[in-house]
Amino acid sequence: MRGPLFNRYRLKMKMDQLKYQCRYWGYRAKEGARQIFIPLAIFQLVRTIFFPTPFDVFLLVLIFLVIVIFLLDWM
Repeated sequence: MRGPLFNRYRLKMKMDQLKYQCRYWGYRAKEGARQIFIPLAIFQLVRTIFFPTPFDVFLLVLIFLVIVIFLLDWM
């Protein structure tokens, strides 16, 4: 007599492993975005101080909003 075609404990273990990997990649993506957006915000701030245009101000505000979202873990 043959047992069931799938082992639910092995399936649960694989699903837990997949969930962990997804959380890990999400964390790595957040850290990478933080490392990109903070120097970009500094550069944009200096550029906006020397050459203020409406687009530069809008872009600076947008970058700061993204940084705040990452710092507060809203994403």
